[in-house]
Amino acid sequence: MPWGPAPTAPHRAASTVCDGSAEHSRPIRAQAIQGMIEDVRALVVSGALTPLQGVVLNLTLRFAVVALNAGTLQVALNFLQAFDNTVDLYVVAGALSPAEGQLLIDRAEDVIGFLGN
Repeated sequence: MPWGPAPTAPHRAASTVCDGSAEHSRPIRAQAIQGMIEDVRALVVSGALTPLQGVVLNLTLRFAVVALNAGTLQVALNFLQAFDNTVDLYVVAGALSPAEGQLLIDRAEDVIGFLGN
């Protein structure tokens, strides 16, 4: 079923990724992305999104988690940006209201900001 928990490494709760400097690494947690997955699930349950639209968004978020767990920060950021772009398209197409879309975009931008710092 596409609505299970986000994939994480079984032996750890967080990944460490390097932000580009050799001496600086920080733990990255997937809880914020898991919250976004739950937000998408709620929109599917409410009927605002079709199940297929929900799967598309949630797979994008799950790939971001996989990228974080693999230590590929830029790939994770790219998936989160793809999530933003898809949400924008759903708003333009009328699948999401501007308020629903903005909620998802704000959450994604918060995570992007956290990861990019």
